[in-house]
Order: sequence, then structure tokens, then C-alpha cells
Amino acid sequence: MRLALLFTATSLLLCTCGPAPEDDGGSAGMNDQEYLMVTGQPYGVWNSYESYPGYRLRFDGDSVQLFNPFTGYEKRLRAYAADTAARFADTLYVTYDGVTDSTLQLVVRSEEGDDVQQQYRITEPLAYRDLSAATADEVYAITLEGTDYMLYVVEVEVERNGQASSMKTVELTAVPPASDPRRADVRVGFPMGFGAGITLPMPVPGERHRPGSGGDRLLVSESPSGQVQAHILRGQENRVEGPVLGYPYPSLVPDSVPTANLLHLLNAGQITVSSPPPEPDSIGIQYVDLNGEGTGRLVTHGELPHIDFEFTDDGRYTLFSGDRVVQRGRWSFSKGRQFIAMRSPSTMFSTARLIEAYGPGTLTFSLPIDVQTKEPRGVRLTSYYTPVVGLRFGL
Repeated sequence: MRLALLFTATSLLLCTCGPAPEDDGGSAGMNDQEYLMVTGQPYGVWNSYESYPGYRLRFDGDSVQLFNPFTGYEKRLRAYAADTAARFADTLYVTYDGVTDSTLQLVVRSEEGDDVQQQYRITEPLAYRDLSAATADEVYAITLEGTDYMLYVVEVEVERNGQASSMKTVELTAVPPASDPRRADVRVGFPMGFGAGITLPMPVPGERHRPGSGGDRLLVSESPSGQVQAHILRGQENRVEGPVLGYPYPSLVPDSVPTANLLHLLNAGQITVSSPPPEPDSIGIQYVDLNGEGTGRLVTHGELPHIDFEFTDDGRYTLFSGDRVVQRGRWSFSKGRQFIAMRSPSTMFSTARLIEAYGPGTLTFSLPIDVQTKEPRGVRLTSYYTPVVGLRFGL
């Protein structure tokens, strides 16, 4: 059955020249459907790949919602059931025509005359909502493409125009091999400002900082029943997989151990620092102007085995190299004490570090530390890199 309304020549002439009807009824019976864009370009969006996966459409009375939950794109426009010759008085609107019961032809029209043609097909709606307050500082285990990950929901305090607020981010860390937990790569996802959920590039196991082949993306959200979940957008296929459910990630620290005992261990324990990986040749080398302050916030290779920390019970930490303060910041345990999160003023967001080992009188985690290169790589600026080193605290 065709979805378009059939206009007579007279009524079409009235539509193109006169004001919009109060209710054209074109979306009757379509409000419960969700459509996936299969051809065309989203209005106001362009990329060099000319590929636009994940864009969707919903009808809402006499309007349509154009959106992409994996990117945060969202527009609401007045919609008219009409053929391609119809014009209406709105400065930005859509006309649509159903070719079949499952395929929708749509044109986005603007007063500039830049019409954008799109085609949609009926698709399975995504059932998701924003992460609730109960998920803050919780850690979940989730398996994606056969790789086990830890998903940490972090509540971040932000300040905008003098007003303090908070938002959730997620940190996704592959569960590292026991032989080398420092190879784990952390990816951070942020809320996109529309709809629900938090998105990030789909990780490629074993490849650092790559967004994923074909523009694959991950949407982390909460299911209608309250479980943390993830959907995967396959960019090359314009197809969504999931949801994949997450489950609470167990902690190595028993519930019976008071947090005060862990704080004492971090402050009084002797620190053993693992050897850093070799300096990179070029990629990974960074440069800083120290303004004559010596090594400043950098640690030398000779100082690295002797660094020390002070952790306070009000959530502050200081990293020392001898008597010199190298770094100050905020620290906290995750709610279940699977992670220790540390954030310095030079980074907007903390990086949660997995507690890799715990026993009576010992605690181990890894941390990225800025280390000055053994030989200068720059002329005016000081060169350094940021290896992740293991830290074992033992009484």
C-alpha cells in the first residue's frame, strides 16, 4: 500500500501556493515506526568518505525527528506527505512519499534551495536510555567481538560559565593479559548532547588509538530494564548489532578491607617501579617549554625508580621526585574499588587504572608518567614521552 496521500491537480496547486494545512494527516499510522537512512546525505552534514551510517528517522505527528544516536546529530522538521513537486511556506521542512510499505522517499527542503534527497527503510528501533545515577563509578564486564573489556562509568564534575555541573563519561579498557597489564589501552567516550547514551569509536584489539575499521562505533546506554548495554554500529554495512549486556566486574579487594587500610598502604608502602618500555623513535615523543624550571613536571630515567606519592583522605595526591613536586591532582577509588582514578590539572579527564594485584600488605596498579628522554630530541623545547609503568606498593 502506498504511504503517500493522493492529491488532485487542484489540491496540489493549493498546496504549492497557499499556507500549509493545519493537519495533513500524512504520518498517520507511521508514528510507531523507525526508519534507517540507506541513501542520501543528512542535512548539514558532509564528510570526505561520503558515507553516513546510523542516521534514523521517526515521525512525531506533523513533524519528523532526524537523528543519529551514534553521533549526536538531531533535527526536528515539519513534514508534509507530498510528491517532489510540492512546495510549502516553511523555511526548512521535509516532504515524503512512501514507495512501498517499507521504503520511504524524503526530501529536505530549505529556503536556500539546497534540496537534500534521502531514502529510508523500516528498521528495528533501538531500545535505550541515558545511564542512570546508579551506574556512576561502577565497573562492568562486557565482551565485544570476542574480547573482554572493563567499562567504567565516571561521573565528571565540570564548570561552565561559573556554574558547576556533572556529566558521565565511560572508560573502556581491554582486560589485559596477566603477563603485561600495562599494554592495556583506555578509550574514553563522551555524551553527545542529544538523546541518550555515550558514544565512542569501536576499539580494535591490539591496535592503539585506532577508531575501528569502517567507522564502527559503540553506543553505551542503559536498557529499559536498567542494565548497562552497548550497541555496535557497523559503518561499512550500516547495520547495528546488539544490545550486548554488561555485568558487574569483580574487585580484587575484599569488601571487608576498610578503605582507610588501602590509604595507609598507598602512603606507607614502599614503591617498586617497573622498568619503562623503550623510548619511541619519533611517534610518541612530545615537547614542552620548561621556562628554565629544570625538569619541572618531568621525571628523569634516573629518578623514576625513586618516585613517591602522597594520597590524602580528601581526594588529593602529590607525586614527588626526591624533594621536588612533579604533579598534583585528584584521586579516588571506583565504587567497587576495582580501579584507582587519578586526574592532574593538565588533563581534563582522569584515567582509571585497574588494580592489578592485591594481597595482605600489597597493591599494584600501572600509571602513565611523563619521562624526559635520555638524549634531547629538540633544540629549544625539552623532549619527553609518557610510558605506562607498574607501581607496586608493599608494607
